[in-house]
Amino acid sequence: MIYRPTSACWRRRLAGARGAAATALARERRTSHRTHELDESGVLRGDVQEIRTGDAAARQRFALRTSTVDTDRIKPVELMVANSLATFRLTKATIANLQDTSKPFEWHYSLEADKYAKLSGRPVAGAGRASWAAVEQPA
Repeated sequence: MIYRPTSACWRRRLAGARGAAATALARERRTSHRTHELDESGVLRGDVQEIRTGDAAARQRFALRTSTVDTDRIKPVELMVANSLATFRLTKATIANLQDTSKPFEWHYSLEADKYAKLSGRPVAGAGRASWAAVEQPA
């Protein structure tokens, strides 16, 4: 059987072998802070800050270890956002604490999604005065 670093079974084995302090190191936390706005023309704009600790941070650092070109470094962000939005454009993307493992790994990125909403005549919560329904457009 293969043990993955994030599996509960692996954590139990590690805890039994090295004590409770080892499980604290194996735990991961992933939090995000998002701000967004939907304008009257249906364009969604947003800023995202994702913070990863523990195994999640280690996996992200490992995935980026050989990336030297900025376009390769933003691929993980593009893949994450592509799971939620059919069409979007990253306007800014930065990494914090890539080499400093004593601090949480952080992604900071901004994006725009044109034609995110279509005119429907009914207001959407959080859309301000615009009367747009947040319906994702097919690709």
